[in-house]
Amino acid sequence: MIEASPGATGSIDGPPGEPAPGGQWRLVSAPHREHHPSFYRYIASETLATRYDRHFRDNELFEYDKTLLEQVLPSGGRLLDLGCGTGRHLEHFARSGWRVTGVDLSEPMLQEAAVKLSGAKLEARLYRADILDLSFLQPGSFDAAICMFSTLGMIREAELRQRAVCQAAKCLRPGGVFVAHVHNRLHFLKWIEGRRDLFEAFVRRLGGGQPVGDCVMSNYRGEVDLYLHNFTLGELLGLVRRAGLKIIRTVPLNERRNDEARGLFNRIMANGFIVAAEKR
Repeated sequence: MIEASPGATGSIDGPPGEPAPGGQWRLVSAPHREHHPSFYRYIASETLATRYDRHFRDNELFEYDKTLLEQVLPSGGRLLDLGCGTGRHLEHFARSGWRVTGVDLSEPMLQEAAVKLSGAKLEARLYRADILDLSFLQPGSFDAAICMFSTLGMIREAELRQRAVCQAAKCLRPGGVFVAHVHNRLHFLKWIEGRRDLFEAFVRRLGGGQPVGDCVMSNYRGEVDLYLHNFTLGELLGLVRRAGLKIIRTVPLNERRNDEARGLFNRIMANGFIVAAEKR
């Protein structure tokens, strides 16, 4: 089996090659240069990866989004997890009989995923690659593609986020389902400080500053500064529709992120959104 080299193109959608340094995955490409500088520090952090599962152990979203995915995804087949991290969804759906493929740029995260899957004696294809270019995967070969926990929000610039969603859609078969989670920009309206920050961001944008919704979280988990884009619902739905996908479900999340938000104002100021769409 030939191992892909950095920057390789073309279809290499097969069993993982020889172990790459540090893990059992296939090295496909280095990160694209368009990402925010903080992104490269995030994906290189071993501490963030090794403590990831423990840090988010009590995160109620991590149980709710699995339940929701089971509701909106087909009953089985091939699943592509974009920004798979330490492989929580890969493990869950592999146990359910799915054939799973994970893509991530963080070697430490992929190492954690590989150890987890190997320990559970579960099979998965793992690729270190940038979700801005999925040309190494065969078009139309997946029944579902997911991009969870605001992975889309870590991509700066609207054009690049659109590219990522279009790449995901290209991997789906007709009738395949794409699901994504993002944070909600209007959630900050719940607090005086948040309303002030949104107003100031809008004023800066009028003066040629960064897009409203862009922020950098300082000292994220005590490790790195981290860029994150917060979406409006309309912005998210537009990304998905322009990729040729039909919206089948939209879920505004409540404050605890363990259920759908109830009531008009709670839905407008939801903690975040999960959207499911089908390839036409």
